[in-house]
Amino acid sequence: MFDDLTTHAKILACIAAEDPRCCTRGFKKALRFLESEDPFKDVRAVFDDLHIVPDGYVIDHDLAVVCCHEVEVSNGLSDAKILEYINLFWALDSIAWELWLIAHDRWGNARNIDILSAWHTFVRIRARDRLGTAGAIMGAL
Repeated sequence: MFDDLTTHAKILACIAAEDPRCCTRGFKKALRFLESEDPFKDVRAVFDDLHIVPDGYVIDHDLAVVCCHEVEVSNGLSDAKILEYINLFWALDSIAWELWLIAHDRWGNARNIDILSAWHTFVRIRARDRLGTAGAIMGAL
């Protein structure tokens, strides 16, 4: 089954086997339903500027959770992408939803990326040197 797939695709296939709700396309469109839950319309501005496309995602309406999977086979999560996830985290938080970010390495090992720790790290780095260091956020986590 996996012989003709890339490492990236194999990891995504394993994620989908564990949770069949996992999607790989249509992330931004799938989030649009959340706009109706936002009385202040703050979420729409974040969604309009959203440039991240997770490798896989699950939206669980019962738990009010958006779970994003990032497979780091050829490149890791950049600071820019982490900042996008931080913005999404705060938008979802404003309507009582959660964001879970899970990074998978080339061997399929999963680790939870703590968005709040990333945000605090970003704030500390920005205060220190106005983000003059590439890769500083993920390096500090």
